[in-house]
Amino acid sequence: FNADNTKLLILGPSCFFLYDLAAMKMVGPLTLIGDSAEPLWSRTDPNVFYFHAGNRLMTWSEIAQGTLHIFEEYEAISFGNGEGDISADGDHLAIVGTRPDGGVEVFVYQISTGTKGAVLDATGHPIDSVYLTPSNQVLISWS
Repeated sequence: FNADNTKLLILGPSCFFLYDLAAMKMVGPLTLIGDSAEPLWSRTDPNVFYFHAGNRLMTWSEIAQGTLHIFEEYEAISFGNGEGDISADGDHLAIVGTRPDGGVEVFVYQISTGTKGAVLDATGHPIDSVYLTPSNQVLISWS
């Protein structure tokens, strides 16, 4: 559900579907947002959510879609295997990056400044999930 509980994203067989709950209708399948994109609704703007595609952090709204940041040092990024969420302040994401050499790193990205925080090399430690604490620190559970 989005910030004001008027929209809902539902995972379909190969993409996400957006439902407008106020109008009680499906806005449409979001075919450009794959089933592993881990969309996260903005906490401050009920019309925006964030997702990833490869090594790109993306944003979506009904008005515009685009790339917020390209993490060139990684082949792919994720938000913690589908269990992560945007921070309580709506400005931070815990991101897991997979390097070209297969290494894995975890860091916090601040949306408003476009900055990447300190990096933890988690290579060799299978990550189960990644969470942000209320103070934007990272909590990792291992497989």
